[in-house]
Amino acid sequence: MSVTKARGFGLGLLLASLLSSTALSAERYSTIWNLGDSLSDTGRTYEATGRKYVPGKRQPIGQPYDEGHFSNGRVWVEYLNSDLNRTPYTKGHNLAWGGATAGYYVNAGIGFLIDKFETQNSTLIGSISKKTGFGLLGPQNYKTDASEFGSKPLFTLWIGGNNYRQEVEDTFLGLGKTDKPVNEMKLGKASSQLLDSIPKELNRLREAVRARSDIAQDGATYYVNTVPNIATTPKITRDHLTIADRLGDEILKTNRQIKDKLYQIQDQFDRNGRSERVVVIDAAALLNEVQARPESFGFKNGRDNCVNADTGQYVGTCSGATVDDYLFWDEFHPTTKAHAMIADYAWKTDLLEAGDPVELVRPYIAHIEIRDRTFAGSIGGSGSLLKSGESVLTLAGQNSYSGGTRIDNGTIRIGSDANLGARSGLLTLQGGTLNTTRSFTLNRDVAINTSVSQEEIGGSAFGATFRTEAGTMLTLRDNTLSGSGDLAKTGLGTLDIRSSVTEARALTAVQEGTLKINTATVYRTAELTVAKEAVLGGSGTIIGTVRNAGTLSPGNSIGTLTIDGDYEQSGSGRLLMEVDTDRFDALHVNGHLVVGGEIDLAFDPTDKIANQHFTFATSTGSTSGRFGQVIDLNPFLTETLTYESNAVSMTFNRDFTAPAVTANQRAVAQHLNRSYLMQPQGDLDRVFFALDRTETDAAGAAALQALSGEAIGHAATADAVQRGQFVRALEDRMADRRAGRADIQPGIGLDGSWAALDQAGTGQAVRAAAAGLTGTAAAADGGPSGDGLSVWARALGGPGRIGGRGGFDLNQAGVLVGVDKPFDGALFGVSFGYADGSTAGVSSANRAWTSAYQGSVYGSLDLDPVFVDAVAAYTRTDNRTSRGLVFGDLSRTAIGSFGGDDVSAAIKLGTRTRFGAVDAEPSLGLDWYRLSRDGFSERNAGSAGLFSRSETQDIVQPSVGLRVSSAFLYDGILISPELRGRYYRNLGDTVAPVTASLIGAPGAPFTTHFPGIGRDTGVISAGLTAQKATIQVFARYEAAVGANLTAHLFAGGLRYAW
Repeated sequence: MSVTKARGFGLGLLLASLLSSTALSAERYSTIWNLGDSLSDTGRTYEATGRKYVPGKRQPIGQPYDEGHFSNGRVWVEYLNSDLNRTPYTKGHNLAWGGATAGYYVNAGIGFLIDKFETQNSTLIGSISKKTGFGLLGPQNYKTDASEFGSKPLFTLWIGGNNYRQEVEDTFLGLGKTDKPVNEMKLGKASSQLLDSIPKELNRLREAVRARSDIAQDGATYYVNTVPNIATTPKITRDHLTIADRLGDEILKTNRQIKDKLYQIQDQFDRNGRSERVVVIDAAALLNEVQARPESFGFKNGRDNCVNADTGQYVGTCSGATVDDYLFWDEFHPTTKAHAMIADYAWKTDLLEAGDPVELVRPYIAHIEIRDRTFAGSIGGSGSLLKSGESVLTLAGQNSYSGGTRIDNGTIRIGSDANLGARSGLLTLQGGTLNTTRSFTLNRDVAINTSVSQEEIGGSAFGATFRTEAGTMLTLRDNTLSGSGDLAKTGLGTLDIRSSVTEARALTAVQEGTLKINTATVYRTAELTVAKEAVLGGSGTIIGTVRNAGTLSPGNSIGTLTIDGDYEQSGSGRLLMEVDTDRFDALHVNGHLVVGGEIDLAFDPTDKIANQHFTFATSTGSTSGRFGQVIDLNPFLTETLTYESNAVSMTFNRDFTAPAVTANQRAVAQHLNRSYLMQPQGDLDRVFFALDRTETDAAGAAALQALSGEAIGHAATADAVQRGQFVRALEDRMADRRAGRADIQPGIGLDGSWAALDQAGTGQAVRAAAAGLTGTAAAADGGPSGDGLSVWARALGGPGRIGGRGGFDLNQAGVLVGVDKPFDGALFGVSFGYADGSTAGVSSANRAWTSAYQGSVYGSLDLDPVFVDAVAAYTRTDNRTSRGLVFGDLSRTAIGSFGGDDVSAAIKLGTRTRFGAVDAEPSLGLDWYRLSRDGFSERNAGSAGLFSRSETQDIVQPSVGLRVSSAFLYDGILISPELRGRYYRNLGDTVAPVTASLIGAPGAPFTTHFPGIGRDTGVISAGLTAQKATIQVFARYEAAVGANLTAHLFAGGLRYAW
């Protein structure tokens, strides 16, 4: 016995050293309580069977067992206490019984001997909840002092293995049978009981803890295990091999269900806002990995047992000196070294899920299923991280563990290479996914093995899947890519392989995003497939057949991709070629070249393409098929493909007129054709580059339109509209004087002259009415009472619209003031006018503003019944234009400032006729406007601005019209309405020309034409004058309508005589 104790002491020192790297300087938990079976029992079953119940059947049997433990030393809960939590192990806190089950026992007698899981929990709940004394006789105290639990207790619940073991080998009257019929093994019952008992008992315990306010103030933690797969223990593989697969499948299925229920309980904890945690200890995943690779965990034998449980004697080659080589102590229980490993695994799981720092001393198995997990803390040490399960594990810490990372299933998500630990650690993928969320370089060695997850939930046929998120690039470089497993690329980002590749693989599949082959050595794959929305690129060499249903983009910027094999491009495939002035992407195929689908062209925005010729695809074998179309996203280039026996080439032709649909657009395009040179042209090149990036014919045409100078032409047309409105306003003034509406009684008279001016007597009627209103006598000769000057003013303005292609809206407002004097049978006057106007194109990107200053002379001659009216004017205009130039990646605003000189003349010949109370004046006329604009250069837009030449327009408009007026009294006010209509026929310029060139462009200028005053224009007008005593007011509305013109004018005036 002393030898055993000495060996145990030495083993304890060894195991303590392995665990100490993870232990905390102070205890993490205030106390630890244990429920469970023989893996947690530290002597309770041994003592009971040897002393009280059945002395002849003491369990476990034999000297090698350590003082009633079902192992050769301490069990995991003892390591958890003393070595990891740094608190003394308290045997009274351990309620576990060897042989315990959840819910029921198959054997009739064992239930009288061993407490079930539920009974253990009831005992623990009683310790938490029971009080001493009687409530009627005084205060009650808890039977178990709060210090036995503390502010942050840990409860471990380890159960399940015996539920399945008893179904395999126990009967109602017997234990450990090896010949139990399979049809009597109720594995489903064992699973159902565990799925019922584990969550139920956990909730019972939690409620008891929460009901007591003096304990667990900082929250309670519950370790709950998954059921180890006992189908791989020596007991099952030796005595019950025929049931092993079925048993293993049942346990695997149940463990997922247990996890799901435990996660739901944690969800409830979180909703309640309490610091309570459920930590799932995946014992099944740990056992699976240890048995598969025992050497990684310090064992040499992961399948055989060291001691016979029935005899208590060593078996096979195991002895006290070699026991540490064994995972299993007896047929069903682990060695104490394995128990230390279990404790360390449970502790690490707790720390990792809490986001605390962890030091790995052996492989850690992260079996992440059903729910995603994040390890946010730093992970160090010499151990490795192994990922299994279909869900996502996010590594967020700056990690330094050096044992490497292996992904068997599911996904590890990282944002940097440091998340995978030290660079010396190998990254191995064999059925899982590496998901990167940021751009970085991974320069650790990578191994891609055959997938081990194909038959698992969420498994993959690919050894490695690299998922890069949109907008990110993962670069593998300065490393070795080994292994022959198949590779898949997913995610919308890019994987750039620049590694030294040592082995060939059967399949590489680009399913999403971009894969670039830039390997330091050749990249060997029997087949490489590119899915419809995916991209293959790079400048490396691929040995194998490439089948492209997506996009092939040779090079990294511009380069050559070489395929030692055949290349096949299907109808959905496309070849994306980057081209600049004298270089191009190329595809070289050492095999057969089969093309189809389309070609997409990408141009370097700083290079020029005009009429180059490139051979972009060559093959050493045959070349067959045809590309369906070429998509270049440049409306100013056209391409011609030439197919040869072993090559495909392309010839470019630049023509800026290609997308043009109007004469103005073609005029600008021809100017661009004349100005485009292959040598650098400074800022003008930026204009050309922006045009090349307009992508569609419609956008290209819109860009040409933007450069055409619309706002300049709009200003000229608006000026012509305003000249006509001012002339007609002066003609209205002369008509008012002729009709007597300009006279006020009493007022400044026109001594002795009225009869000559008003032979028809219209003015006499008006004056007579006015005299009656004012109580004065009309002049005896029917004329005004005196000779003198008349001063007048009127305001006018309104909106308008010039229609047609390139039409625009306009708004104008102005004022006219004047003075006139009658002479014998004649009238002579002068006036001054000021007006502001603005125009806005359809998109509001083209705007113009004009200020006009006009001086006029006018006169009227009355030859009864014939009259002649004449106007002559000079106008100076100050103009400002703003043109928005937004196309491709160009966004500028061209500002123009220029002056103008206008000359206007108009003459009307008419006659007057009276029909009762209505006067009519039919007339013929001729208007002439000469509109001259100064030349100027726009500013603020660089070479996209225009140097505009001076322009002159002549508008010659003969016309015919009729004016009708009357007068009547209403409530003491003299009311005089008037209607006027006129038709103009323009024999002069009907468009507004703009002759200009881009600033700095070497080509000859272009001339564009914009809507002007059309051939035919009709003007209708209605006016109303109201007069009382010495006050006169009037208002007028005018509408001018033509093929391209709609203009509205509102005028008003006030006259006061004294």
